[in-house]
Amino acid sequence: MLRRTPPFVLALSVVARLTVTAAAQPLQPPPTETRSVDEARHGLKLNGDYRWLEDVTHPEVQQWVEDQNAYAAAVLAAVPRTADMRARLAALASEGITEYRAAQARGDRIFALKFEPPRQQAFVVVRSGPDPGATEKIVFDPGEQDRTGRTMVDWFEPSPDGSIVAVSVSRDGSEAGELRLIETETGTPLADVIPRVNQATRGGGLVWHPDGRAFYYTRYPAPGEGRGDDPVPFDPRLHQKVYFHSLGQDPVTDRIEFGGDLGEMARISLVDGGDRQHVLAVVEMAMGGERAVFLRRPSGRWECVADFGSGVEQAAIGGGHLWLLSRNDAPRGRVLRTPLANPSLASATLIVPQGRMPIRAMLPGTNVLYVLEEEAGRAMLRSVHSGTGQPVRVIGLPQDSSVNGLSHFGADGVLYETQSYLRPSEWKRQGLMDDLPKATGMGGPGSKMFGEASVGRRTAKAADGTEIPVTFVALNTTPPDGGNPVLVEVGGMLGQPLRPRYDPLVRFWVEQGGVYVAAHVRGGGERGPAWHEGALRSTKGVAIGDLASVLEMLEAEKIGGPGLTAVLGRGHSGTPAAAAGLLHPQAVRAVVVRGGLFDLTRKDRDAAGRLMTPELGDGAVAESFEAMWAISPFDQVKGERECPSFLIQTGVRDGRTPPWHAYKLAARLQAVGGGKSGTRPALLRAAANTGPSDLLPLRERIAQDAEALAFVFRELGLQWKRPFDQIGPPAPTPPRSATPPASK
Repeated sequence: MLRRTPPFVLALSVVARLTVTAAAQPLQPPPTETRSVDEARHGLKLNGDYRWLEDVTHPEVQQWVEDQNAYAAAVLAAVPRTADMRARLAALASEGITEYRAAQARGDRIFALKFEPPRQQAFVVVRSGPDPGATEKIVFDPGEQDRTGRTMVDWFEPSPDGSIVAVSVSRDGSEAGELRLIETETGTPLADVIPRVNQATRGGGLVWHPDGRAFYYTRYPAPGEGRGDDPVPFDPRLHQKVYFHSLGQDPVTDRIEFGGDLGEMARISLVDGGDRQHVLAVVEMAMGGERAVFLRRPSGRWECVADFGSGVEQAAIGGGHLWLLSRNDAPRGRVLRTPLANPSLASATLIVPQGRMPIRAMLPGTNVLYVLEEEAGRAMLRSVHSGTGQPVRVIGLPQDSSVNGLSHFGADGVLYETQSYLRPSEWKRQGLMDDLPKATGMGGPGSKMFGEASVGRRTAKAADGTEIPVTFVALNTTPPDGGNPVLVEVGGMLGQPLRPRYDPLVRFWVEQGGVYVAAHVRGGGERGPAWHEGALRSTKGVAIGDLASVLEMLEAEKIGGPGLTAVLGRGHSGTPAAAAGLLHPQAVRAVVVRGGLFDLTRKDRDAAGRLMTPELGDGAVAESFEAMWAISPFDQVKGERECPSFLIQTGVRDGRTPPWHAYKLAARLQAVGGGKSGTRPALLRAAANTGPSDLLPLRERIAQDAEALAFVFRELGLQWKRPFDQIGPPAPTPPRSATPPASK
């Protein structure tokens, strides 16, 4: 059943309302040449008019991109008060707070990535202790080497005693990481530099040897490298392997430790054994494929402890045991334990059975096991006895928050990070004997606590009767009158849920009187692997149908309407966002996508697309190919029906979702002139020397958000208003109940 409108949408402040204005007449896009290539596959005729745009390094394509950028910039420059909008976004993104990521302890010291505006990228720091009064020093700051903000830290790993930090560094959003080693006390780099340790396609990682003088690490092939009996070289973005390096040794002589026979699609995630004697490797085949777990003994022997198809997703070592998070016969997950000396999945002991909420992560200590559970934007962190599974305590979390990091602190303590739509990132620590979590001084509300808004939850009923969770963020004064502008973000990809997080773009939208909606459609991981499998490969279209059901609910509940609704898709979720706009144009006025694969019938032409076969399907199989064609945004652009307006944002060096997908979709949309009415623009913004949007320097992230909001304001006919903290809040409203309203 659909739920009633919650109290947070009960009355309107005129100050907060977005004012309707006439949108400017669209300019004309630059012409795009058609160069027809005839092709039919599995009985379907494919559009080959813009295949020449796939060659992203060709001078003709680069000139075309420059022309498209100029056109989009001209259109967006005409939106009123864009300078005010950008200034407000810059204030929300930069004022009064710092953010720490990937915190981990070495003794009493805490290492972390710190993001502190106005610095453009995060930098590695070490804190003297876990308390708010701890001193802090910079270990490695990429901004000291590159003032443009285009050099970034992919990941880092301190040595066992914390004296050296290994850092993967890449440029221009490429995620092609080079490993550097930095002395913690002096910041002095060691002579060891190892290329190709990270890529956008498969990531990377490192585990130190217990003596702190060597480590195991991932590496990719050098250009031209391949098998001796095969003249075709390896794709340098695939074929990841594990190598062993001793400090001071020439990396060329590093030996292959593991992964030589796994094939090109394997992704190897290295896990520190905790006892510093063992190493774990969790191997995933392609994106979202089956996983296996391998254990390296101190003798140097690797053994498979959970094979592909076993249902095991995570592994860890603690208290002399191997811990496994398994989905086998438990779609929401269960935690198993087996002796490290002689591990056996078949005879493993059940410690944490499947519960109501899906288990997202586990962290074993000596005497306790921490379990993180998560469902549709809600999280619970609890500890259980590591021997019996009996509850120890539930750790208090802020309301409507997510937990985005778990790390050991001491034998049985935990460091964890929380954030929500209304509250920025903050790290806490919890010891075995602590009744309440303790502050660490890393992050915190600062001046950014967003107290004028509330979070609400509803469900929308899909065509098959499945209830789709929906999260709302809105001012307490926003009314249910059908006149609210709505920004709907969709997930629905790779089993990744939309999690609560503090986002300047969302805060800007909400403080202007808009409603932000997170649509937890199938294909994401909001309710565990079964939720992911509900929209996978040939059933991927289910995610698009779920989003259509959410849009129908918004209109029926008078939260928004078709002329005031925009859809947002980030990363791979740009695919279902674009498809939903094209297949259900009557419900969507504008679409903003940041990344995504849009020509699905051509996805296998590069590594990033081939890796998505477990998620989207295999083009060599007729049924799978037809299902991809049916939701492929490029193939579903039809001139005889209306199209929403589109803003397509991409980076020319995006290795996750290659930019040629964006180029072709923009060209096809412009060719049909916005569909039946011919009045809906399609804008392409391709940023030079950048990759995915989440890797942009701070100033470019602000600029990208400003352009997205200017576009949505233009297409929905909205006008920026000065926010409350500059003119005073609206009149007080009666307190609302924290209890969700009953279903109709």
